[in-house]
Amino acid sequence: MKVHKTGVTTPLGFKSSGVHCGIKMRKLDLGLLISQVPAQVSAVFTTNKLYSPHIDIDKANIKKSKTQAIVVNSGNANCYNGKKGYDDALSIISKAASILKVKASAVLFASTGIIAKPLPLALMNKKIPKLVKKLSKDVKDEFSHSILTTDREVKQLTVSSNIAGKQVSIGGCIKGAGMICPDMATTLCFLTTDAVIKKDALKKVLHQAVAETLNMLTVEGDMSPNDSVFLMANGMAKNKAIEKTHKSYLQFKKALVYVLMELSKKLILDAEGATKLIKVHVKGAKTSKEAKKAAFSVANSTLVKTACYGEDPNWGRVVSAVGASRVTLKPDKVEVSFDNILVFKHMQPQKYDVNKLARAFKKKEIDININLHSGLKEATVLTCDLSKKYIVINAHYRT
Repeated sequence: MKVHKTGVTTPLGFKSSGVHCGIKMRKLDLGLLISQVPAQVSAVFTTNKLYSPHIDIDKANIKKSKTQAIVVNSGNANCYNGKKGYDDALSIISKAASILKVKASAVLFASTGIIAKPLPLALMNKKIPKLVKKLSKDVKDEFSHSILTTDREVKQLTVSSNIAGKQVSIGGCIKGAGMICPDMATTLCFLTTDAVIKKDALKKVLHQAVAETLNMLTVEGDMSPNDSVFLMANGMAKNKAIEKTHKSYLQFKKALVYVLMELSKKLILDAEGATKLIKVHVKGAKTSKEAKKAAFSVANSTLVKTACYGEDPNWGRVVSAVGASRVTLKPDKVEVSFDNILVFKHMQPQKYDVNKLARAFKKKEIDININLHSGLKEATVLTCDLSKKYIVINAHYRT
């Protein structure tokens, strides 16, 4: 498997573009991703019950036909704007479809940014012709820039691998720095592949891969109403069709999980105000659900996150968060380690090298390992520290 630093336009048959349309002051804020031929699409959306109108539109369009284009804007979530928000999304889709000369149902739309502010529809529709004209396979990939909000940098990746007799590529780019919480997709993420894959296999593999990666992330425990992950498969690699029961399915899944896991790490390290990536691993749980619950209890703890920011190995906060998860455990058996340094066991602190532990907390990545000794299940959650900068960013984020 070869890894490339390029993104969604690396697989065969994909082009993209990005422009400034006026939502933001200067930065790119409108993007377009297309497949030269109709593509199968699978998507995963937020489970927030009060969601952006693009989600209903996209679900309907994916059911109607194959997809050839996705339009996305940043800086404005187009959420909680009533009927106008829904109509504006349809207008943008219609405009793009007309210029691309495809059916409106072949175009999807996504938005991210400030909530409850109407889109500058006239400005956006005026720039769509320029978006189409600029379409390119350029590795600079302005599309990946156009989707960013408070992100500090572009996050993209592609892998290529021999699958089902042909060289198959999977490319992806992601945005998201705040309002990152699981059980959907946790962000806006765009994935492309030139693989030939059956529709049911595409749906299954995306849901499985998201469950193992994006749904195991948290920044602050808040879920966006716009979260969406799209996977477009145009079949231009001309491999033997990947089916759920074939060996090639597992090969494709491995490559997809790799892409999404690497993008997940990039997302966490680029979270609002983040200075450290924190990996919380729970093992010895009675069930997978309880392993995940305990891990998220620690990962979402503001006390644990601020301790990591302050490089303070405060294991008491971790132990307390584990207990607060109320999962099945044996109190006298619970163990907590930082970077493989055992700090808690038998309901009391253990002897450890204070200086070695202090050095572990100065690293860019901090490992928190917990053993519940109640079963055989485990789970790993990625999160970040909580810094002063996070508070500053969100205290001044316009509503």
